Amino acid sequence: MGTLTNELLGDPRFGRVVIITSVTTGNPALGTFDLAKADAVLALQYVGEDPPGGLSLADLAMEAGRGDFAGTFDLAMVDPYHTYDSSMQCLELALGMLRPSGVLLVHDCLPPLEYTAPEFITGNWCGTTFAAFRDLCTANGLCWFTVAADMGIGVAVKGTDPVDVRLPEDAWTQQTHEAYMQRYRADPCSLMQAVDGADARTALELALVGAQAAHVRVAFDGWEDLDERTHRSSDRSWQLLLHENQAMRDEVDHLTAQIRALESELDALQARNYDLQAQVTDLYAHITEMRRPTWQARALLRSAPKAARTRMERRWRPDRP
Repeated sequence: MGTLTNELLGDPRFGRVVIITSVTTGNPALGTFDLAKADAVLALQYVGEDPPGGLSLADLAMEAGRGDFAGTFDLAMVDPYHTYDSSMQCLELALGMLRPSGVLLVHDCLPPLEYTAPEFITGNWCGTTFAAFRDLCTANGLCWFTVAADMGIGVAVKGTDPVDVRLPEDAWTQQTHEAYMQRYRADPCSLMQAVDGADARTALELALVGAQAAHVRVAFDGWEDLDERTHRSSDRSWQLLLHENQAMRDEVDHLTAQIRALESELDALQARNYDLQAQVTDLYAHITEMRRPTWQARALLRSAPKAARTRMERRWRPDRP
């Protein structure tokens, strides 16, 4: 998701960004966005169903209403809590905050079958977010597709009409879960209008003008092929990101150790400098003392003739003319 997001963030049409994630499922996505490219960013995060503390999705909707964010943003990135109802509410909130022709990106919209439990499970869980995305887009007549990469990235363009949570006749429900999953299992690429990652921008540009990208759709060649295309490649990308982050942390630790070593050397040099300055001061004092005539010499000077006195002064005080 980060690759496509960062590509869009470099486009001046998508400078104002809103990010909506859940604490449970959305944290890793945040680390892949280069938000420095954006003109303005609003990041919202909520706790899943029945939160014991924290903000709920209803709280976010209330705060968004108070902030008058309706129709404000160019790009919305969503990684919701993956139950169907929570995903649907999160998508409705995100679409409401987009301007007409704004773009919605949704994570986990082409998941492996083993990750599609309708209720929360520990470990890898994509739930039924894919079904909520597909149903909402279909019911509202949006131009949409799914990028076959990074667990599936749902992409939809908001139209000019308000978006309602109305469902198509073949929508997912608890009662129709098995039938819905049968359709998904048989041909996920067709159900989710999948396109290859290399064709994502082409499909998006067509969607922005109200056209579908049927000619770049991905054919379903079995789950092994789809796993390699979207899931295993995503795992490798994530592992590469973790490796790069670890390498950066190691480099920071190395540089920090070098800075501390240099600071210690600087402290030692400053202490040595103070010692040298003290020695120089002592030497100057000693030189001054050596140049000063003794009381016997001063008495002799007072009693000596002027010529002899001049010669003696020049010997003791060579700096005088």
